[in-house]
Amino acid sequence: MHQIDAPAVVAPTPDANATDLLLERVAKTPDAPLFARHLGEQWIDVSARDYLDQVRALAKGFIAAGIQPGEKIGLMAKTRYEWTLIDFAAWFAGAILVPIYETSSPARCTGTSATPVHTRSSWRARTSSRSSTRCTRTCRMCA
Repeated sequence: MHQIDAPAVVAPTPDANATDLLLERVAKTPDAPLFARHLGEQWIDVSARDYLDQVRALAKGFIAAGIQPGEKIGLMAKTRYEWTLIDFAAWFAGAILVPIYETSSPARCTGTSATPVHTRSSWRARTSSRSSTRCTRTCRMCA
């Protein structure tokens, strides 16, 4: 095998992560559209600030449901707006999203060791005995 080395174009920043991209975008242009969603007969813009609010709310839900930092969350869904929400929310909660594709074999689906994204009914079952669903962690999502 022939190896080619090239100098880095951008200096590495060990403390940076993907969540910084969203936080920086909100800081620069909070009211600018980040997405456009097709709802019914029309397209609705989602501002960067609104998207961040939705991401934080979902991340708090993951934490309240018992998702721990470093825990894997399995997701099987078509590519859509909600996928991006779940992806960023997992990152904000410190979890790892494991995509499971429609074409994945049953062995692949069961062999991920990932917690499946919870449905509303299982969410209620897991949180009904809790006295509070407020985040008790110090994390960037609760800022």
